[in-house]
Amino acid sequence: MPDSIIRLEEEKRVDTRELEKLLKLVPADQRNDARLKRFLAFRLKLDGLVATQVYLSNKLVAAQKAAYSGQLYDFLNKNVPGQSPFAQKGDGSPP
Repeated sequence: MPDSIIRLEEEKRVDTRELEKLLKLVPADQRNDARLKRFLAFRLKLDGLVATQVYLSNKLVAAQKAAYSGQLYDFLNKNVPGQSPFAQKGDGSPP
């Protein structure tokens, strides 16, 4: 089964330079988180660099305001019951 997993952060369809630009926004101690890289690569592939930068920047500000101290991936991936994490108004998500 692990052979069938597509590693987006290593795919040629995802520009590694763009992914590296995104990772510069991430706290240094979390830049090697494989789950976070895959999540950002997925967003990058779907939405493009600018939209993903806006999304990530807004989420980083929200995490800071909430005094969140856990893993950024967990904050980005949290799901409020009955609400999509991507459908929240004002979070920088593309329409």
